Formats: sequence, C-alpha cells, structure tokens
Amino acid sequence: MSWPLRLVLGLSCLLFDIVDSSLQAGFYHGTNAQDYLNNMIRNGSNFDTIGFTTISLVCRLPTGSTGAGSPTVAMFKGSVPALNAGLNAAKLQIFSDEYGIYISNISSSAYGGLYTCRVNGIETARITLRIKPYVYMIPSEYIIPNGVGFPTSCHMFGYPSPTREWILPNTDSHVEMVPQFNFFPLEASLECAAVNSVGRTTVISNYTRFDMFSITTPTAVRVLRNQDASVRFGVLGYPDLLFSWVEVHSDGTSSPVPTSKYTQNITTAGLRPPGGESVLTLSASETSENRTYRVTVRSRVPWDYTRDTQSPLVSIVTVQAVMPPSPMSLPDMVVPVTRGANIVCSSKGRPPPSIDVFRNGERLVAAGLERALQVVQNLVPPPAGPRITIQVYLTGSAAGISGLYHCVANNTVPPVQRSNAAEVLAFEPLQFTEQPRDTVAVQGTVTFLNCKLSGYPPPRISWYHNGTKLAATTAQLQLTLTSVSQSGRYHCTARSTSEYSNKIVGSLLVSRNATMTVRMIPIITNLSASPSSAVIIGGAVNISCSASAQPPPALSFVLRGNKVKASAIHRLIRVSPFTTILSILAAGADEQGVYTCNASNVAGYSTKVIDISVPRPPAFTSDLPGSHAVAAGRPLEVMCHVSGQPPPRIVWSVPPGSNAVQQGSNVRLDSATLSDRGNYTCSASNPEGTVQQSFELDLQAEPMIEVSPAMSYKQLTGRVSFVCGGTGNPKPAVQWMVGGMPAHGQHHIPVQTGDDQTISSNLTIYAVTMADYGSVTCTLSNVWGSDFANTTLLQLFAPSVAPTSVSAVNETESDGIRVVLTWTMGNQPANRAAAIYRVLVEDPSRKNDRDITTDTESVTLSNLRPLTTYTYRIRAENGAGSGEYTPAMTFVTADEFSAGQSSGKFYNETWFYGAVGGAGLALLILLIVCIRCKSRGKRSEGDIFDPDSQDTKVAARTGSNTMFMYSDFSYGRNNTDAMMYDAFSGGGSVHSSNTRHNGTMQTSQQQLDYRFSENSSAVTNFSAQPAHHPSRFHEHSAVW
Repeated sequence: MSWPLRLVLGLSCLLFDIVDSSLQAGFYHGTNAQDYLNNMIRNGSNFDTIGFTTISLVCRLPTGSTGAGSPTVAMFKGSVPALNAGLNAAKLQIFSDEYGIYISNISSSAYGGLYTCRVNGIETARITLRIKPYVYMIPSEYIIPNGVGFPTSCHMFGYPSPTREWILPNTDSHVEMVPQFNFFPLEASLECAAVNSVGRTTVISNYTRFDMFSITTPTAVRVLRNQDASVRFGVLGYPDLLFSWVEVHSDGTSSPVPTSKYTQNITTAGLRPPGGESVLTLSASETSENRTYRVTVRSRVPWDYTRDTQSPLVSIVTVQAVMPPSPMSLPDMVVPVTRGANIVCSSKGRPPPSIDVFRNGERLVAAGLERALQVVQNLVPPPAGPRITIQVYLTGSAAGISGLYHCVANNTVPPVQRSNAAEVLAFEPLQFTEQPRDTVAVQGTVTFLNCKLSGYPPPRISWYHNGTKLAATTAQLQLTLTSVSQSGRYHCTARSTSEYSNKIVGSLLVSRNATMTVRMIPIITNLSASPSSAVIIGGAVNISCSASAQPPPALSFVLRGNKVKASAIHRLIRVSPFTTILSILAAGADEQGVYTCNASNVAGYSTKVIDISVPRPPAFTSDLPGSHAVAAGRPLEVMCHVSGQPPPRIVWSVPPGSNAVQQGSNVRLDSATLSDRGNYTCSASNPEGTVQQSFELDLQAEPMIEVSPAMSYKQLTGRVSFVCGGTGNPKPAVQWMVGGMPAHGQHHIPVQTGDDQTISSNLTIYAVTMADYGSVTCTLSNVWGSDFANTTLLQLFAPSVAPTSVSAVNETESDGIRVVLTWTMGNQPANRAAAIYRVLVEDPSRKNDRDITTDTESVTLSNLRPLTTYTYRIRAENGAGSGEYTPAMTFVTADEFSAGQSSGKFYNETWFYGAVGGAGLALLILLIVCIRCKSRGKRSEGDIFDPDSQDTKVAARTGSNTMFMYSDFSYGRNNTDAMMYDAFSGGGSVHSSNTRHNGTMQTSQQQLDYRFSENSSAVTNFSAQPAHHPSRFHEHSAVW
C-alpha cells in the first residue's frame, strides 16, 4: 500500500475514534423485552431486584444519537460478556444500536454484581445489580414422632451475599447456628431470615411432634348391675386427640354412640408425655347386661385438622355387669361326736361366687377334715346370678370337729361376703380317770391331789375342802402345808362347757372324798429359866421347854453334848404333852453352861438353847507375850483371851500417838511405824473383878542406807576413804566389796554407831592397787533384808597440759602494788583434774622469789616493787603428779606514784625523801657493780664458768667488748645449774659475720640459742633450756 493511502486511512480512523467517543450508551431496564425503552438507569447507581423474577437489562444509545459508521454496543458482567457469564439469560437486541440480555429467572446470587456498557469496547456506563435475599426452608413442615430428631435446612441467595438468622420458637431470640430441634416444644413455628444491604426476607416452617398411642386404662371394665356407671378410656398421645365410641352388638352389628354420651378430655398440660381421656356415661338400664364398645382415637395436625399425625388407634372395651355375693348365715350346733356335723353355706352373685368354709380361721382343705362337697343347686341362673351351695359333712374326733365355723363367698366383686361365726360343738361324756386319794403329809412341805377325766369339751374343775370351794380350777390341786388346819376332806367336781360360748354340755360329775392328814414338825415356843438364868453357887433354877407339834413331841435337855438325866440334883417333870421342866436343885460349877432343849416327833425335830451362868471374875485363858517385834510397814494383830461370868469387858490401852485400833478383844495395826512402839495393855473387867496383861512392842526395820559412798579418783599407792551409813532394827551388819571382792588385809573398816539402830562405816584403802579400781559396794543387812549403795574408784593421772589463758592485771591500792594472776585448765578430763596450782614468781633481785600453791585458778601477788619486771610460771598438780609449767612469762608492776594517785592520796613530803634515798641507793649499786666487775676481771677465760654459783652467766664479747648476762635456771626441786657462755668473734663454737653474731652453745646440761648485734643498744633475747629438759626454758633480755 502506498503511503498516501495509508495516510488517508489513518486520518479516517482518527476521525472515527473522535466521533465514536461522543457516543454514550446507557442502561435501560424492564420487566419484559419491550418495556425498557423509557426506563433508564442512572450511571453508577444500584439496581435492586428480587429473586426468581424476570427482567430485561439493555445497553443502548440515547434516541437521536449519531455517529460515524456502525457503533458496536456490548454489555459485560465484570470482565466477561454478559452472555458468557453463565447466567440463565438470552440476548436481547431489537435495534442495532443496543445490546441487552433477557433474564427469565434470577435463581442465584451469581446474577448480582457489576454490569458495564461498552461502545466500541469503551465503557460508557456501569451499574450494580443487587438482589434482595430470597430464602426458603426444606422441608416446609414437620410431623414426626416424639423423641426423634429431624434435620432442617434454610436456603437463601442474594447480592450482596446475605447472612442467615434463626429465630427460635416462641421467642425473639436470634441465633446464627442451626438450632437443636430436639429441645423445642412439642409444636411451634421456626423462622429463618436472610439479610443483606438490600433488605430482609423471612420464611416460616411449622412443625409438630406426635406421641405414639398408648392405652392407660383397662379395656375390660366391670360395673354394678342396674346402677349408673362411668367407663373411662385413656391414652397417651399427642397432639390433639379425638375420641369416638361405637357399640358392637352380639349379632356383629354396631351403632355409633352419641357424642353426648361421652366426653373429650384432652389433658396435655402437666403431662409428659401428654395424652387424653374419654369418659362414657351409662345409665342403670344400660348396665343390666354385658356390653362391648369399639373406641377410635385420632391425633390431628394442629394447623390442618383434616389430617392425622399417625394411624388411628382402635381398641375394644368390654363392660361387664356384675353383682357381689349375697349374704350367708350359719346356725350353732351341739351334736354327739358319734353323729357328726353337717354345715351348709349358700350364696349367689354375678359372676357365680366361690365359697370357702373356715374352722377357727383355717380353710377346711388345710384342716384335714374328712369330706367337703360343693354342689351347684341352681343350674339355670336367675337374674341375680346362680346360687352356689357348699355342704360339709364333719366326722372324726370331738376335738377335731368342734370349733367356730364361717363361710366366705367371693366373685372378685366387692364386697366379699362373710357369714357369721357358728359354734359346732361335738361332745364326749366325761369319765374320771384318776380321783383324789387319802394323803399324810408333813407341815412345811408341798403335796398334790389329782382329779383327771376323759371327755370333750375339756371340763371345768372345782375343788372343795370340808365342803368349802377353793380357788383352784386345775386337774391337779397343789397344797403348800403351813398349818394343821389344812387337814380334812377334799373332793373335786367336773362339768363340760363350750370354750367359745360357755354352754354347758352334759351333767355335773363329783369325785370321792379324800382325807388329808397334816403332821407338824415341832416348834419350840418357850425356853426359859426361873427365877433367872444367872444362878449363885448352891442356888436352884427351873428350865421350862414348851413346843407345838402334831403329834405331840418328845422333849429332852442336853448340856455340853450329854443328855441330862434325872438325878439327885436334876429332876425332869412332864407338865403336859407339850411342856417339860428341868429342875436343878443345887447349882454348882458343873451346872453352868448352855442347855439345849430338843423337841422331836415323826415329822421332824427342832432345838433351842439357853445359857445358865454362875458368876465368876475375869481370868486370862492364855497369856500375852512379854514383848513383840514387828517390821515397819507390816500389820500386827494381838488377841486377848479372857473368860469370866458375866463376860468381861475388854479395853486396850496403847502408847500415845499409836495408830492401833481395837477390834473386839483384839488390838490391830495395819502398818507399823515408829510411833507405834511402846507398851500395850489389855484390861478385862466384870462385876466380879478386873485383870490386866501387857506386852512391849518393838518396831524393827530393814536396813536403809542414808549416807552413800562418793565416787573418787586416786592415784596408785594413794590413800582413799569411803563413808557409808544407814539405819535398821536390829542394827544391820556392814559389808564392803572392792573391785568385786570383799575388803581384805590392807583395808580397815571401823564401825561407829549413833544408837542401836544406826551405823556408820568408814573404808580406808591405804595404798591403792590396780585391783582396787572399779566398783566399791557398801551393803547393810539384818534379818529383815538388806540395802546397798555402789560407787566407783577410778585411777588418777597427773595433769596432761599446762594452764592456759594466763593473764596478769595490775591493781594499785593505797597499801601497795598488787598483781592478780589468772588462768584456766580448759577441758581437762576428770581423771587428770588439778588439785592445786603451783605459781613460781622470780624477783629480779633474787631476794623475794615466791613459791605459791593455791586450789583456785587465780592468785593475788602483793608487796611488789613498782616499775619492776617479774618472771612467773604456773603448773597444775594432783596426787598423781605435776603437769607442765607454762612458758616463763613476765609482768611489769605499776608506778608507785600512779598507785598513790589511783588511791587519791598525795605524797609531797615523801617525794623529797624518796629522791634522796634513791640517789643513795644508786651510788651503792654502782659501788657493788664495780667491785664485782673487778673481781671477775681477774678470772681467766677458763674460769668464767663457776659451777658453784646459783647464777647462769652469759658473756658476749665482740672485739674488746664483753657483756655478761645473769640468769637463774631452776629445774625440779633444789636443782640449780650454773652455766656461762663465752662468745668470741670468729672463734670457738660461735660463728659471726661482720657485726651480727648468731650461734648455738651446747653444754652437758643445757643449750643456749643466742642472737646479738655488735655496737648496738637493741634488746637481744636469749632462750636457754636444759638439754635434758627440752620443754623448759627461760626468756632473758639484755641491753647492748
């Protein structure tokens, strides 16, 4: 193509585009394919519609629009042409300048959304199609059995997409979740709503539950014949129940029962499951015969009464006209047992009753009677029902036949008929099988009389004594014989009577007379002495004895086991069959005593005693002991035996403070104590005189240790003593055990006593051996027992350590200077305990050295010089030896002036004299030193060591200088070594270098460690200790 053509075409296209862009297609709508021409939709607006409607939606150019060429108009849904958007739509184009779609049924949310009109591909208008929610439920109603769940669904669509709301039945509650229908009421309406920005749409679904039918009342009903009655028919079921009754005749036909004859009682409230009841009313004329009814029950749909929720229930109800049994009556009967008895019971009713016969409350079948016949006498039942008759013929024993009989008729129609209780008495004539017999019995015993019979009913028995009726009614009469008056004639009578109605049967039966003879055991009614039971020597006395008995008793007298017989002194006089007198003509000592009267007969005997006394003074029948010993805490009882007439009165006298009590003729101690010791006297007295006897009570006690030996520590060969003491009566013996063996040779045991009941013993071991260590036991013993005390003897050793925590404290007082030394021994074991402490104090002048012993852990040093250095050592000692000394230590005393000031006194005058005296003393010391130095300067070097001197001399010489140091060394008691050491620079055993010299000097007895400096004024310390006592040393100081 040539370029001019191309230029023309390009200009044409450009012109066309400019013209085409002025063509603005818009939206139009309508309800069919023709009515959209004038219904323009504003650009950019929302177009609302509803579901399942038909609309026309068109893009078209406005009327009168012009444009170059043939413009293309198209409609898009979103970015897709509308016809390709999957909609249920057809193309709609009536004119060439339009493009549309015809939607016949908006059935989903997909139809909503953005629609655009495009002209030649360029968008010219847009709208949003919105769809109001459309909602529906599946299913639309429910009729389901109760207790069965049912699904439901709520469907909806719209644009924008709607939200779902459930409205619960009978409430305004809105929920989003699907409700649980099993918990809803039995019937209700369920609503589902769909909501979007266009609007809200609601749909309602009705539902009901129904209960399956269940009959709650009997289908066989009994009513009383010829009486008004009601028949109830009830069912469980739901919803609304509808009853209908139809009578079914005996020929198979039926007829509806008028609705006025029965009720419709629907009882849904308060029941779960709900139900209903229909009551059929019958008049008296309708209850004369049995009837049959067919009852139909329907359950209706609440919102459509023409429909049933389930199949109808059909049931047959039978109505039976009944009558209770008729009353019955029975007569009483008295028959001989040989004839038997015939009982007849008769009753009628509908249905025919059954009749049972009872004897004494038990059915005859269970009673074991011989025959029971049941006869239906009326074979053709009258209107009241057939009459039933029971005939029972009774045979057997009289006891088996006799009783209370009644009949019971029952046809299950109340009330049950019960006849009266009739007595049937079958009797047998009475006969004696045993009659009372003559009896002889003794008073005070129990005897029996018998009256036994045969026959029926059992007889009632009466007893008679000498014609007088007794209270006894049994076949055996029991007699407790208390008097002779119970003797006489006894008989019984018997008569049969009914045990139920007291009817007399037969004649009275009388027994023979039985004779009862009662014999009485003698009873002594009187035993007395006249004129008195106290008789003087040679006097007379009569003893009378009377007794009642049947037959009369034999009376006799007994003295001291011997029967009294008639003699010159004794006479026996029978005054009557019941009284005898023993007459004593001249009483002597042999006539005194206890007389026994014996009364006896065939029934038995009895006795009684009387004491005939002849007065005499008291006399001891046994002597009291002169002395009596009792152990402390033990009981004691001493008896005082005394005779006399009259019996003497006994009185005990006891020591003051005694706890003894008198019990009758005895004196008693429950627990003897020291206060009970002393004299006890028994005094017996009567009108004839008084006698006394005494004894001395001594309290004895088992030993008791009151002083126990103490534990002790003692060294070998040492001397130790133990003390043991206590009490006891008799005085106890002492035994010592040492180391498990009795005390022997070297042990001395002196015994000292305070009185006859105390003892003290001292055990001394003069030289302790190894065998003595261990247990030491002291034992006190006497006849009543022993007591012992243990202790221990342990070996003592010398202290093992030196005192510690040593300190020296200055105390300045007005009377001089003091220093208090204190120390401790620490946790020293008991077998190494210190007994004393030795303190050695060295005065520099060697004129006032001190050796002090003390039993305390401190000592006070007085009379000390002021401003003076003292050296001291301390050690512990006991019987086993000495411990180690402490290292030598020093203290410096205070200034005397300070002492004066501390005491608050001023010595102005003393100061002057003290200064003058001090100067003189200094001159004297200087003179002495010069003399000693001169004398020592004459000695050779080999003579420096003086073995006889009490001093130890130490000489240190460097160059031409020699320094002497003196010190006292003491070892043990009275043992002093004198030593001197020479130190020469560069020679001997001392080695030095330059100006400092150090070395060790050794002698046969001690070693000296030294250190000093040449041409120095420093303090040099020396330590020296003996070679054979390496633990002992002294500290020395020198000024160079």
